[in-house]
Amino acid sequence: MKERLIKVVPLSEARARLSQLVSEVEKGGSVAIARRSQIRAVLVSARWFAEAEEVLAQSHRRSPGRVLVLGNTAKLVGDLDSALREIQKEREASFNRMVEGLP
Repeated sequence: MKERLIKVVPLSEARARLSQLVSEVEKGGSVAIARRSQIRAVLVSARWFAEAEEVLAQSHRRSPGRVLVLGNTAKLVGDLDSALREIQKEREASFNRMVEGLP
């Protein structure tokens, strides 16, 4: 499974370059926005967001214990809400480690 790289920008830079960042995510990228060196938000395309919402809505209609595949990036089994919270925690920790390692 290939991990997707994400661009991280400080909030002040995101404010100044919002139009450019929106253009980048429209082309398929993602931008994490950091405040005080911690990721606070992620900017994604409207298409990606709509697809993610649809996948999550479908998963909530499924019976517990079924496998949910998120676009070749993850497989979730069992309690999906708990699994998604764990993914969110790990992503935030990963982003924070990456930001701490920046010069």
